[in-house]
Amino acid sequence: MMKQLLVFRADADGVMGTGHVMRCLALAEAWRDQGGEVLFAGRIEPEALRRRIEAERFGLLALAGGYPDPTDLAVMQQLAEEQLSRHASLGWLVLDGYHFDAVYQQAMRDAGWQLLVIDDLGLLAEYHCEALLNQNLYASELDYQCSPGATMLLGPQYALLRREFRLSGQERVFPTVARRVLVTMGGADQYNVTVKVLHALAASGIEELEVKAVLGGANAHAGELALLAAGLPFRCELVRDVSDMATLMRWADVVVTAAGTTTYELACLGTPFVTIVTADNQEANADTLARQGVAGALGWHHTLAPDVLTSRLREFLQDGGQRKAQAGMGRELVDGLGCGRVIDVMRNEER
Repeated sequence: MMKQLLVFRADADGVMGTGHVMRCLALAEAWRDQGGEVLFAGRIEPEALRRRIEAERFGLLALAGGYPDPTDLAVMQQLAEEQLSRHASLGWLVLDGYHFDAVYQQAMRDAGWQLLVIDDLGLLAEYHCEALLNQNLYASELDYQCSPGATMLLGPQYALLRREFRLSGQERVFPTVARRVLVTMGGADQYNVTVKVLHALAASGIEELEVKAVLGGANAHAGELALLAAGLPFRCELVRDVSDMATLMRWADVVVTAAGTTTYELACLGTPFVTIVTADNQEANADTLARQGVAGALGWHHTLAPDVLTSRLREFLQDGGQRKAQAGMGRELVDGLGCGRVIDVMRNEER
């Protein structure tokens, strides 16, 4: 029996970071676990991310230019001609990226693909797809206009988490003063917010801190961070090319994170966290998580005064009760089974 194909179209670079590709990897894992075949197509610049895709033994079609470059459309239309005849029972294409506008979506459908569009913002006047996925807590507040009959997959019950983030039986301890801190500001950290957080932790006055800072595959600030880490008043380890983020998240008492897809991984694990907004598409997520009592929200990176950041982090590190309550809310919100729910819908939507 021929394996059913799932194609992912997503890009990653020093500006948009790696989040779109990483959550697609979660769905790709689950698809293959159910016996399917996976192909990634995109302009994926970070070498570490390309290596990860190849290490998972997924196919990778590298695109020289991304949409609106006309070669993007041409390559994907040609791919449809080649693949859909061989996989007649299923021809799903997953689009994850804000630059894939209604014109692109309709062109992909005209080429024969069934579309799952992953979107966080609801900015388009219309979405042309068979299914639309927004895994964020605020998704139901957006007024999506989709193709007639499109299936709407809205909310954290559809969060795309890799298998490593599923809950383990390990019981988390919430110390009165948190000393193990993980800092993860996304795959690119374009504005080098990690430096700001490390300075704030150094000024917090909390003794015996142990800090790990994750540098994503598109991070261009490794040299500056290495110099800073060597002079900090606490042990600070810079971690690159992380293949198992869940282990780091379980290690941490507290995580300081950008307010993107990482927040749902942390919620599922029950790891207390605070968010810093580093991009427009994160603001609603940070605000909604804070309103629901899942996480602390520190606001936009460029408006955070150093003394305010230091004070807010100190308070969070010293409030074990608040951290425990927020972790419990996170576990109730995200159960880690979203990929399976999405795949069930896709299989039920087969033409």
